[in-house]
Amino acid sequence: MKKVNLSILFDCHTFDREYQGTSTFLAGLINAIPGVMCKYFPHVVLDIHCAASSNLSVIKYIQVPYSFHFIRGGFLTRNIVDIPILARMLQTNFVISQYVRPIWVPNFSVSIIHDFLFVDFPNHFSLSYRFIRKFFFIFSANFSDKVFTVSNYSRSRIAHICGIDLNCISVLPNAIAHDWPSSVNSPSFSISRRPLKLLYVSRLEQRKRHEWCMQAFIDLLQEGYDVQLILVGGGNSNYARSLRQYFSDLSIKYYGKFFHFEEISQVDLRNVYLQTDIFLFPSLCEGFGIPVIEAAAFGIPCVVTDGTALSELNGFYVGSSFEADSYSHFLMSVRNIMDSLNEYQVAAKKNIDNIKKNYSWEITAKRFISSLLELSN
Repeated sequence: MKKVNLSILFDCHTFDREYQGTSTFLAGLINAIPGVMCKYFPHVVLDIHCAASSNLSVIKYIQVPYSFHFIRGGFLTRNIVDIPILARMLQTNFVISQYVRPIWVPNFSVSIIHDFLFVDFPNHFSLSYRFIRKFFFIFSANFSDKVFTVSNYSRSRIAHICGIDLNCISVLPNAIAHDWPSSVNSPSFSISRRPLKLLYVSRLEQRKRHEWCMQAFIDLLQEGYDVQLILVGGGNSNYARSLRQYFSDLSIKYYGKFFHFEEISQVDLRNVYLQTDIFLFPSLCEGFGIPVIEAAAFGIPCVVTDGTALSELNGFYVGSSFEADSYSHFLMSVRNIMDSLNEYQVAAKKNIDNIKKNYSWEITAKRFISSLLELSN
């Protein structure tokens, strides 16, 4: 078969910032591409280019061969100047952006737009956030050569809000590295096996409703349950800063029962998952909800909001879903799983293969490359 050259420039500025779900997505996708190329597209000669402000930021996430290129971190300089000039200089086939495409590039522009949650849930986002992003997201959706998103929920919302054909948007689901749950690295700390451990992994944002987890933790203790709450995630919003003070108070009042980890390594996060009894995810709205899939891959029963893209995960985790606006149903769901924990844990362990079959980076990367090759022909 005739050799085909495929050169891809990824805007990796998200790696320069504090941890967020878009970083996990981009890293998972890029790291899976070379293996997919060897397995399914051996006739394609691949070049991966990663653009960011610091190569050290990229090294933290990317474990496959790539060429690094410096770009400035500012939104306007990145999208109006640096990436267009870089794309023209490198003569890549594609420029891949998350959410906002460059104003102009001399090749195919591909946008990955994860969600439009700020339109559907405006009270959880500032006015400036909503105004600026809506303009640029709509611009990207309408003027990119290809648009991807991570769920059917986001696909339908993007099509409706941007006024584009649903068939112009393809779904690239988030996934997990399936060797991660079984990897054997040594953690830097350990948490005692008992009491029962409740875990929530998420950025500190208002729509994530961390206060529901904290209130459930207190209510369960008052009801006589022996529980421990572990929260993992950081953030810089006013909501995050107010939560940190509450976390500090809880750590003192419930010493040894409540823990918050701002940032931890993947090894330590794996260790926390391995010791978790029930995973909590009371987020009001999500474009996907990758921590739910991570927890399910570790065989952990989950309590998850039934709404937005999270409803698409029903059947892929063992546990309970609850009405998005009902704290009492959330608490009842947690209590019900605790009361029949052994049965839920056995079923959750049996469900692990279900996650591996449906949320694989290989599947996502293969779909991604197939779309690019189809677009370039």
